Amino acid sequence: MSDVQAYAPLPSGAIVPPLAANLHSPDPWEVAAWLTTSDLGLRSPIKVFPWPRSDAPIKKARAKASSEIGAIRAWAHVHGDRAVGVRTGVASGGLIVVAADDAFSLAQAEERYGELPPTTRAESRTGKLRVWLALTPGVVALPTLHTFAPGVRILGDGGACRVGRWSSPPDHFHLASLPMGWVRAAGTLAEAPRPNVRYPTRH
Repeated sequence: MSDVQAYAPLPSGAIVPPLAANLHSPDPWEVAAWLTTSDLGLRSPIKVFPWPRSDAPIKKARAKASSEIGAIRAWAHVHGDRAVGVRTGVASGGLIVVAADDAFSLAQAEERYGELPPTTRAESRTGKLRVWLALTPGVVALPTLHTFAPGVRILGDGGACRVGRWSSPPDHFHLASLPMGWVRAAGTLAEAPRPNVRYPTRH
């Protein structure tokens, strides 16, 4: 198989079975450095943090998230054995992650709210699906919704996910926009986001 074929992003609606052979697992801290310094079309840089050893202190750990390369290198040296967490929503420039328990749950949600566009996809350490997207143009913010659809969550403001295995290597990442059908559905499940949200500036 050629490099182009191996690294091509998964087509829209593709079913990614657990432990799929076409997933990539680069060093998570190298991915973290790449995510925070690359222009992925988001409104501000992505922020990352060392994922805690238990889920209990996640809020405290998430609050320390940074896009500064110096902090990331220091964390890689001190916490190199830890997973990398990524903040979602306004904190990371409008990064939205659709988290699905399995391919069937994702397909059911797409049938109801619209097919997700070709974009970078990932698999969690437990084999669950993660679809990485950018917040829809014209939409100020989107909250995290843990009950968006059966087996499907939307990670937006206040959310976070771990760096996992990818459908393509970092230098082939591409973030498409979340379809409006999903945004409208999310709007019926949560209060409207505050209109005075300010995005961090790029340095």
